[in-house]
Amino acid sequence: MKKKILFILCILFFAVKVNAAIYVSNTNTVVVGNTVTFRVTVSSTTPLGSGKYNVTYDDRLLRYTGGSKLVDTFVAQNESTKSVTFTFSFVTRDVGNASFRFNLNEFYLLSEAPGGTGSKTSTVNIVKPKYYSSNNYLKNLKVADYDINFNKDKLTYDITLKETRTSIVIGADKMEATQTITGIGEVPLEEGMNKKTIEVRAENGSVRTYTLNIFVPEKAPIKIKIKDEEYSIVKRKIPDLAGYTKDKLKINDEEVEVLKNDKYTILYVKDSKGNVSKVLKEKDNYKKILEFNNTLYAISKDKEKKGNYEYFKALNLTTSKENNYRYEITEKTLQIEEVKKEVKKISVDKIVIIVLSSILILTYVIFIIIYLKRRKIK
Repeated sequence: MKKKILFILCILFFAVKVNAAIYVSNTNTVVVGNTVTFRVTVSSTTPLGSGKYNVTYDDRLLRYTGGSKLVDTFVAQNESTKSVTFTFSFVTRDVGNASFRFNLNEFYLLSEAPGGTGSKTSTVNIVKPKYYSSNNYLKNLKVADYDINFNKDKLTYDITLKETRTSIVIGADKMEATQTITGIGEVPLEEGMNKKTIEVRAENGSVRTYTLNIFVPEKAPIKIKIKDEEYSIVKRKIPDLAGYTKDKLKINDEEVEVLKNDKYTILYVKDSKGNVSKVLKEKDNYKKILEFNNTLYAISKDKEKKGNYEYFKALNLTTSKENNYRYEITEKTLQIEEVKKEVKKISVDKIVIIVLSSILILTYVIFIIIYLKRRKIK
């Protein structure tokens, strides 16, 4: 990997005769092909006037690319100027020690008094560029207790383990010491497909990714029965539910994920056709849950279908109130069924009928008695 780098070099100090001083900055080492910049400062304790300079350098190792002129005359910007700075940039051509020399040939102070002259030399060591390896192959990739038949050019491996495995150890051997590897060591496993990636980064930063698709079969499902229907509990990776937090619960000595709030515990179950639904867990009992308009209803009794309606008793998990409900199948509407009021109405109607019947019977009996008495008198 080759990088173009601009070097600003360390400062050196050189005093010239009476009042002038020259600072030249340079670095110790530069890679061939990179740019090096020499920074020269001429200063005085009293205001500067003008001067002349020239620059010499090793043109076999350095190629001038710009900046201040190599030969020039300078004049101070104003009467308070006490220093001037020049920059000279070069591209390094070859390996070796390259010299740079700044010659201050004439120098006058603002007072037109001579400020002294002098030279300053600096060197830079030019070296070969460092090679950064691009090798991002693995020498070997290992999975404990399993032979993956590794090939450095093959990036994906499929593995099936026993259902009892909950973790696995992944190991890898570098092909070069400068490589870095991530994704190895002991990693946890869950039932189902586990995708594990191992990244190999070469010295130059390039990355190669190996992938392990590790399948762990599901353990024997946990079965429950609700109204003679059998369901399998969904053990892991259950969906979130507003108002509930995920928790873990042991059922049949196996840990499963559940949803809980301060009152209720909800599980996800799957029927024989693979349909997933929610159920309410109350100790060792389970109730089916109907979700309607973002409200959950735990059904207490079997649904009774009459025509286009379903009747059932359910607990509203938001209000914690239990009611009888009527569900209209076509329109998909849900209403509280006022069963008690209907029963009361029916009872009143029966009483009215009984009273009226009794009055009629009593009237008929009285009529018979009167008739019989009149007949005896005659």
